[in-house]
Amino acid sequence: MTWDIDFTTRFRADVVGLEAGTDGLIMADLVGWMGTGPPRDNRRTMLGVEFYEAPVTDRYLVAYSIDDVRQRFVVLWLRQQPQSGSHG
Repeated sequence: MTWDIDFTTRFRADVVGLEAGTDGLIMADLVGWMGTGPPRDNRRTMLGVEFYEAPVTDRYLVAYSIDDVRQRFVVLWLRQQPQSGSHG
């Protein structure tokens, strides 16, 4: 069974202006989840809404919510991964 993906306007705006080719790498990761479903690591809750975050490429985290009944996930937003241990 395959999963369907929906994208919010926020996510679409977040990928505008990324370095060349990065949007394609991110989309390749997301399309790869269509066969097995999205990862369920790093579950979060904000304002009563449950969502997950997973790394895509080596610099970004994508947030998404999962609808198991309909076999689909909604990509909510993209953000840069926090830099751990770096001292600018």
